This record gives sequence, structure tokens and C-alpha cells, in this order.
Amino acid sequence: MIYDYDLVVIGASPAGMLAARLASQWRSRVALVTQNTTPCLFMDGLGLCNSSTHPLPHIPNNSRSFGDQVQWISIVSDHFHQKDHPDGLLHLGVDVIHGSGCFQPESPLKFTVTGRTLCSRRYLLAIRSEPTPLSISGLKDCPYFTPQQLCHLPPQQLNELGSIIMVGNGPMAVVLAQVWRRGGCQVILVPQCSSIIPTMDEQVVSILHAQLEADGIEILSDLRIETLESRGREIIMHLHGAPSIQANALVVVPPMQPVVEPLNLSSVGVKLNSKGCIQVNHRFQTSHPQIYACGNPIDGQVWDYMACHEATIAVRNALFGTRQQVDYGKIPKVVWTDPPLVTVGLTPKEAKKYWYYGQSLHILVLPYDQLVTAHFTDQTTGLCQMVVRDQILVGCQMIGAAAVEFSGAIALAIQHRLTLPQFIQLALVSPTYGEILHQTAMQWYDIQASHPRHQRWLETFFNWRRTGYW
Repeated sequence: MIYDYDLVVIGASPAGMLAARLASQWRSRVALVTQNTTPCLFMDGLGLCNSSTHPLPHIPNNSRSFGDQVQWISIVSDHFHQKDHPDGLLHLGVDVIHGSGCFQPESPLKFTVTGRTLCSRRYLLAIRSEPTPLSISGLKDCPYFTPQQLCHLPPQQLNELGSIIMVGNGPMAVVLAQVWRRGGCQVILVPQCSSIIPTMDEQVVSILHAQLEADGIEILSDLRIETLESRGREIIMHLHGAPSIQANALVVVPPMQPVVEPLNLSSVGVKLNSKGCIQVNHRFQTSHPQIYACGNPIDGQVWDYMACHEATIAVRNALFGTRQQVDYGKIPKVVWTDPPLVTVGLTPKEAKKYWYYGQSLHILVLPYDQLVTAHFTDQTTGLCQMVVRDQILVGCQMIGAAAVEFSGAIALAIQHRLTLPQFIQLALVSPTYGEILHQTAMQWYDIQASHPRHQRWLETFFNWRRTGYW
């Protein structure tokens, strides 16, 4: 059988465009079907400008209104969107096809789009995700914004939002709540569970929770929403076991689900999980051996940098038949709040779960207020938490200024199984925020040095040295 392409990438997301670029550089014949997917950098830019390292008034005129600041981020994002347009891959030899298509249950497997039929050895799904409606009584009758709609309101309308009720949990809800609060809005965050970010370590999340409350955000955790109603320009939310709350606008941050219905996946035997995402094995191969998937299709909503990392592995496996896989324990996870939150590797809870008898497990914690730099810059909120098993760094959670800047170094240390003695031997510039890594690691050295057996050995050794026989 002669195929038209070696790889057809479906979805012009950042991961899909990276996969098409890599495949073309490896001299394969590639087609990119946009599938009505375009890269969006706005949410990344909003989170970056919210962090303490890159403050939000990062524009020439700090006296501009909050709406103008958000519009500036949108302009910058659109500029880079045009720079990274799918048509930019044409000069690399990628066949870019604009439109949406679907698979055909034929042998060999084919994909039809805008009247064309594509036949390829392998297909890679990198499509977008869409919000999943929440089952809240009265939500359909109330006007509300999704995060994307909220961020693209005109500046004047943004400035007129006096108060917001934000329903949802996770990184996006937390970042939006803090940005809009610092923009002058009264924000009530209703996470509908006990934690604002349930998937991350409780200790660092508790610090973030306290920071959000210090910013003036009212957080109503673990409260069930009974019903919503709209009265004029006001949104009223009735809560179970708590007084009703009201605001000028309602923002719903629902879970995301990949748009798979138009692809006709069921007809070609591609299975979905209970969340509506595509099932893949560790090589990103679906239940159909010719179809691979990465990013949003397999997890609903994935940060772009993580989806791009998956794409580099998936396209290599698809083209060359390798069996590479992603070790998610070594990929940093970031929440662009102020201060930013970063986690890499195992949390203390996970490390204790996989602890075996005979292993030494230490949790080292150092607050940011122990750093001279933190006091000089008035950024004393935060901590560094290291998870150490048998002298090897297996996890690190940080919240504090410049924490994101260390995430790559921490991930590299965990990937190469760096031991604490090796970590301590690193000479770091002082005074800097980077000292927190060295000072936190030094706690392990203090624990080892204070052990009674080690103390007795040292005392015996130096008593012997003083005798003069050696």
C-alpha cells in the first residue's frame, strides 16, 4: 500500500504545530489539519504577568486602567498568535489544510477534510478542549462568563465589573480570581470542594489560600450551591447551610473536555474513558494502532508546555515505532499566582504511600522569611519543601517569589537522581532566591550530623586523632 503521508497531525494547537514541525525536520511527509483549532497564549500571558516575577502593570503607562492592562496582554498574545500561525509551517514543507474533518471506517484508514481524502501511515490527535456544562440549578437561566469570554471583554466593560462570583477550582480559577481582585473587583471564589487546588500538596496550597484571603478574596470552600437566579443586573447564589451571596457577574470555570464527536472516532474503534477523553497507552497510542493522541485529547486540559513535551514523544513513537514514554513525575507543574506555586516529583503524601521498610524518608521545609533576599525585596511569603528518600531528591514543592525560575533545575536534579550531598556541594550566588534550595538541603545535613551514632563516631575519631598516632 502506498500512503500519501507519513503523518497527519489533526489540530493546530501548540502541541500539534510542534509535532508537524518535528516530523518535517525529520524529512517525513506531513499534513496538518487545523480542525478549527488555533493556539491561544492569552491565559499563559495573563498568568505570567500576575506572578511576582513579572508584575501585571508591565506596560509603559502604569496609570492605565485594569481593562487596558488586560487588553495589552491580549494584543501581545495576538501578535505571537500571528507569528505562530499554522501557515508558517508551509515553508518547511508541511501541507497545512484549514478546516475540520473526520475519520472514515475504511481499509486503509483515511481522513476526509474539505473534500480531500488523506491516507497516512499514522495520525496524531492534538485537538482543542471545550468547557463542560456544570449541573447547577438555575445556571441555564443566568448570564455567565467562561474564562475565555471574561478575558476578551472590552476594557470599558471590564472596568465596570464591580463584583464577581467565580465558581470552580484548579489553577485557572485561582489565577483569574487573583488577577481580577488585584484589578479592583470584589471576588468571591466558590471552589465546591475543600481545597482550591485539590491535586497539589496541602501545605503549599494552604499558603496560597491564605495569600488569596489576604488579597481580599472571599473563599467559600466545601459549600454546595443550591440554585442561581438573576435579578436585573445582579446574580444571586443560594448556598446550602450559608447565607446567599450576590455580585454583578458570574464566572464559571468548568472542567474541560476534548472535542472528539466530529472526528467519528467510534466508527474506527478508538475508545474513550469515563471522562470523555481518549484512552492511550504509555506510548500515546490509542486503541487503533495507527492513531496516536497527546495533550488535551487524553486529559481534557493540559498546560501547553506539557502537551508539547508529550507531542515530542508521541511523534517519535508514531514515525519510528519507538516505545518512549513520559515520566510525569519529573515535569514541573506551575500555578501562575502571586507568589507562584511549583511542584515537581512526589509530594510528601505520595512519598509516604510508596515508602518501604528500611528506607529513610525526610521532609525538609524552609520558609521564605529565612532568606535575606526575601526581606530586601519584601517577598517573604512562601516556603520550599523537599522530599528526600535514601539521600535522593524525589520531590520538591515551592511557593514564593521566583519559584518558577527554579523548576527546570529541580526537575533536572530529580531526573538524574541527584543526592543531597551533591546538592549541598553546589556553590550558589548570594544573596539570591536560589539560596533557598541550598539552605533547605542543608537541613538534611544537620539531621544526619545530629544523629547519636554519627556523633559518637565523630567523637571517637577525633579523640583518636589527638593521640598523635595518625
